[in-house]
This record gives sequence, C-alpha cells and structure tokens, in this order.
Amino acid sequence: MFARRAAAVVPGFSVTDANRADVVRLCQRLDGIPLAIELAAVRLRTLAVAELLARLDDRVLADGSGEGNAAPDNRHRTLRNAIGWSYELCTDAERALWARLSVFAGAFNVAGAREVCADADLNEDDIFETIIRLVDKSVLVHVQPPVVGVPDEDQPAWYRMLDTIHEFGGEMLRASGSEDAVRDRFVGRYLAKARYFADHMTEEVQ
Repeated sequence: MFARRAAAVVPGFSVTDANRADVVRLCQRLDGIPLAIELAAVRLRTLAVAELLARLDDRVLADGSGEGNAAPDNRHRTLRNAIGWSYELCTDAERALWARLSVFAGAFNVAGAREVCADADLNEDDIFETIIRLVDKSVLVHVQPPVVGVPDEDQPAWYRMLDTIHEFGGEMLRASGSEDAVRDRFVGRYLAKARYFADHMTEEVQ
C-alpha cells in the first residue's frame, strides 16, 4: 500500500534494495494502519523515506511509545502520532484551517469554509488553495455533492474529514484559543440559513 500511494505522489517511486529497510521500518512503526501509511506516503513530496522515518521515530520516542503492536490502545496511539506528525509538517495556514474545519460535523463546501474559518489571521482568499493542499495531504477527502436530483457539475465541491483527523482538529482548535470565535461564526451562518428557509417556506405557503 505504501509503495502504491508513494508512486501516486512521486511518479517513478519504487521500493528498492536501498530504501526497503526504511520502508519496512516505517510501516512497522505505523502498525500497518492504512490512514497512517497514507499520511506518511504523501510526505514523500518533500521528504525522503529515511527522513520520514527519522521524524516519526523522534515523535514516537517523545511520546514514550514503544514498538508498535496490534493492541487497540497502541494502534490508536500510533495513529495519533502519525496524525500529529502530519499536522506539525503543515504550514501555519493549513494547521489553522484544519483545526477550524473541525466545527463542521459533516461535509462542507468552500463557501461555508470561507464564512466560518476566515479571519484576520487566515485570509478568505486563501481558503480554497489551502483546502486543496489539505486534500493533497489526505487531511480532507472530496465527497459527493449532497443535493439529490441536481447534476454534480451544477454543485460546488464538498469535503469532509475522517473521524480521527476531525477529532485531532477539534483538539487543536480548543488549544488555539480561537474556538469560541469560530463556533460563533458557524452558529451564525446556520441560523441565518434556517431563518432564510423559514421565511421562504412561509412565502410559498401563502
């Protein structure tokens, strides 16, 4: 799986005698967890396998984790290490947006992300490009448009986080000191939508 994902990220990548030991060690460190392996593989755009392994080993040792095994607690800790490690390798804008997008319980589109997540520290004009970078890094996934009966090409792109990444983002949002402001914008957006739909439903009935 690592080899396939790495080749998709870095065309021509393959497991060779020169990097095989590092690849095996990396996958062992990640307990063979698919999401953790994918998060590691996408980092080959900027880091060699040996560098990835060294950075992950540093984080694992700093957290006091030993060798990976199949125990659920250790697998959860391994995945958390991989997610935290991926977070640390993001830019400031990517980390901020990752954390702020955790207020969305499900899928969201770019318009929603701009309205809820942008502020003086994260420019609205940068939201779309930052979302694309988070998709490239497997932090966000593209999902099917949610409106039934409307052609896909007539709907904006929608995105979501996997549960473990979403949970980590929520923790980072709480630690950032900006949670209240982000949640206020989130609530304001959907209250305005609810009022709009309520007003128009009343008009239709009349």
